[in-house]
Amino acid sequence: MQVGSGFSAEIFFVDVTYTDAEGRTERTLVVRRQPQTYEVVFGSDLRIQADMMAALDARGDVLVPAWIGLEEDPSILAAPFLVMGRVEGRAATQRPNYNLEGWLVEFKPEERKRAWANAIQAFAKIHAIDWEDGFRSSTGPTAASRGWSNISDTWSNGIRWRDRAARCRSSMRRSTMS
Repeated sequence: MQVGSGFSAEIFFVDVTYTDAEGRTERTLVVRRQPQTYEVVFGSDLRIQADMMAALDARGDVLVPAWIGLEEDPSILAAPFLVMGRVEGRAATQRPNYNLEGWLVEFKPEERKRAWANAIQAFAKIHAIDWEDGFRSSTGPTAASRGWSNISDTWSNGIRWRDRAARCRSSMRRSTMS
């Protein structure tokens, strides 16, 4: 088993061998386990991520890993997790940060430009998809239909949290100066 470099979930690569109707198969699967000690995105929900990945994979017109499934029972791996196929390639890691070291930093300017252009094209393709076209989350149409409102609520909550923390630090500095 190899550990991945993601921040939004704990990532493990697992080599599996199985036999199905097509015969014996060996492949590497990716297990993304919901973190238990931190969240990169406030209120993140592995079920919503799983629904999104399954819907994108079912479409067939967006490059995503093959969807395998979601397990929400925390008794198996101590947290909910999802399983998907592994896509060969390189990830822009957060540890070490891709802006400071690694293959993107080592790219020549024209290679870096092509990498970023490809990423933007992929994002644009995803953002052009109608959210109602196969993306009805298991959390229900009410949550999905709030779309922008959910995002703006999250940002507003984050800003309020940041402001409270700044006031607290400021108050602590004043109290240590007196």
